[in-house]
Amino acid sequence: MMRFSYFLVFFVIANFALAQTSYYQYCNARFNFCIEYPNTFKGQGESDNGDGQEFISPDGKAYLLVFRDGREVMYESDSECKNQSFLTDVTSDETKKVTYKKMGDRFYVVSGYQGSSIFYQKTIFTNEGMVTAIFTYPTSQKVKYDSYCVKVFETFK
Repeated sequence: MMRFSYFLVFFVIANFALAQTSYYQYCNARFNFCIEYPNTFKGQGESDNGDGQEFISPDGKAYLLVFRDGREVMYESDSECKNQSFLTDVTSDETKKVTYKKMGDRFYVVSGYQGSSIFYQKTIFTNEGMVTAIFTYPTSQKVKYDSYCVKVFETFK
């Protein structure tokens, strides 16, 4: 009974936070991708080459980074690019503990822990190349930001 109560409280809090948060949309004109981000986050301005932008929470502890990922120039085929990029993102950083990974036809997702933070990464394959979004936030703010991730990544196109 206690587990159910905790789950119910988490569900109500997470949905309340999601319902109370409004979102802005960022669209990158150069590489033709869009994503929505919490309106409390502040955009840091597009990078000098126009490939993306970072958005930071009011307390500076959470951030969303979205950018065109130019790794496809390293590979001979789309399939090799997708497989090698996925493998690199799952295994290359020893400071990350990957707890979830999934590959679809036109995307892959990698998430887990890095130090005292949670990260959630989605890479999509578009006609303009690879585009990646990474949402990172403190483990201590998991309840709040897990609900944000749902909205943010379902709008990433």
